[in-house]
Amino acid sequence: MDKYRVDLDGIVKQATAPKMYKLASVQDRIEKVGCGIVRFVDENNKVGLWKIMKDDDGSEYIAAMYEDEPENIVLGAWSVETDKMKKTATIFYKKAPVTNIVFAEVGIPDSDVESFLRHLPERLAKNKEVVRTMLSSIDAGYKSSLIKQFPEILQ
Repeated sequence: MDKYRVDLDGIVKQATAPKMYKLASVQDRIEKVGCGIVRFVDENNKVGLWKIMKDDDGSEYIAAMYEDEPENIVLGAWSVETDKMKKTATIFYKKAPVTNIVFAEVGIPDSDVESFLRHLPERLAKNKEVVRTMLSSIDAGYKSSLIKQFPEILQ
């Protein structure tokens, strides 16, 4: 092998791979936030959301969702952050994650994602029925903790 040969593909793969942990090793330190989305609850790791993924061998991992700055759309208390590929979005209320949306799963075509993202915070701020519908689709325990922390979310 040539001693000056560099495997650039390997370097790029390693540099761009998301930070990952085995789900079993951190299960007691995370809480479910939305559909396949978790966050750490201990004081040291409160930053960021993590996506539950399966490896080729069937093992479950959590992977950091945002390596770079995501697009962030804010209106009042509501904000929406998208992933780099604009395939998913996380909805926040006063910087607390509420739920995650996978555009393909809810029937939003790629061509409508930009428009959807621009209008979603405004719809959430003005239409409490949309908020109620969204809250009805999340984990009951997390929903009650959100309502306890932000009772105005339903008003």
